[in-house]
Amino acid sequence: MMLVTLEDAKLDLAIDGNHLDPLIYKKIRQASDLVLKHIKYGTEDSNGDPIHDFSDGVPGDIQSAVMMVLAELVKNREAGSSNPMSQAVIDILAPYRQPTIA
Repeated sequence: MMLVTLEDAKLDLAIDGNHLDPLIYKKIRQASDLVLKHIKYGTEDSNGDPIHDFSDGVPGDIQSAVMMVLAELVKNREAGSSNPMSQAVIDILAPYRQPTIA
């Protein structure tokens, strides 16, 4: 699931043209996957209902977090050692994260 569009990502990254579209598309998928994994998307509550429902659209703060992760992934695409999940991203996603119960 992609949480932001290619067009929005290119606008946010200030990228013109389409020569980098395959790379950006790949990084959007990676950033979206990281965010979804962090908020534990796909989990259910005790009634079996999904915790997160994006049927009405992805909330703006989640999109902002994806854009922040995406920017980090694009910026450090060759280094490969940077952690794109900064504290700012984690803070933005905190209200959406389902706590782990041991």
